Amino acid sequence: MRVLLFKGSADDALDVAYAAAITAALGPACTCEQLPVLAFERVPASLPAVAFTGVVVTSARVAWAVAGGAAFLHSIAHVRWFVVGPATARAVRALGVADVVGEASGSAQALFDQYLSHLHGANLVFLCGDQRRPTIPELLTGAQIAFSEVVVYRTVALDDGQIGTRDDEPVAAVFFSPSGASAVQRWSRVPEAFWQRARAVAIGPTTAQAMARVDAVCSSPTPQAAAAACVEVFTAMARGGG
Repeated sequence: MRVLLFKGSADDALDVAYAAAITAALGPACTCEQLPVLAFERVPASLPAVAFTGVVVTSARVAWAVAGGAAFLHSIAHVRWFVVGPATARAVRALGVADVVGEASGSAQALFDQYLSHLHGANLVFLCGDQRRPTIPELLTGAQIAFSEVVVYRTVALDDGQIGTRDDEPVAAVFFSPSGASAVQRWSRVPEAFWQRARAVAIGPTTAQAMARVDAVCSSPTPQAAAAACVEVFTAMARGGG
């Protein structure tokens, strides 16, 4: 059996944590590969001249984008950062930010429900990419919580990638972002028979919304949850249910 991680850019190394968790769960017969689907470019950004009480980040890529901006970080590093998932939390802490919450939240909706919905009177800054989902802005606007949106990176799809296939090989395809899922669905050099055979796993509900078909959604954006979802789809295939 084979697991494909549609994740990150060509500059990213194999995500060892995900690969290790998946191969440990599925056994030595499993191979795990990472296929780049996107490229990222930093965008020159500046903050509005107001005092912010918190920073909202839903992607670890934001930390990469602002890592070189000492002056940019200095003005907001001392406030609380609200993040989605452990990978984003680790990346933000690596910037030197001490007050980070939301590590256990698995989606933007969960982050809002657990940490943001009651912050009336706050003034937040939402750091994001140019293809960010509308969830956070819509939720904050609906709750009448003041925020400014600052785009810090640009996403470029890697069009028309290729996947080596074998007709008799069970495959699970794990997608890690809405933009990555959309890009892969446009790859014309991948046979339609491959997508009919492969089982699609979304890292979370936001990514699932961008996918043409979803066979499993990870319970959280973690290696362990991704491994469990892969076990789920391969078990269903073995039983003839998928």
